[in-house]
Amino acid sequence: MIMQQKDIGSALEQLTPQMCAVIELTYYSGYLYSEIAEILGCTVGTVKTRMMTARKRLREMLSDDALIFPENVVA
Repeated sequence: MIMQQKDIGSALEQLTPQMCAVIELTYYSGYLYSEIAEILGCTVGTVKTRMMTARKRLREMLSDDALIFPENVVA
C-alpha cells in the first residue's frame, strides 16, 4: 500500500500536540531525543514515552505500514 502524504497528515492531526511535536522534531527536524527534551522542557524519558505512544497510534491509524516509523531510531 502506498501511503499518501495527506493520510499521514490526517493521522498526525489526531495525535496530542505533545506527541505531534515529538514526531515533527524527530522526523522532520532531525533532533535527538535529548535535544527535544530540552526544547520541550521535559525529560528524555518523557520524549521516549511520547514517541512510543505516537508510533503505536500512527501504526493503528495507518494499518500495517509500520515501516514508515521504524522502532530503531537512534537517539
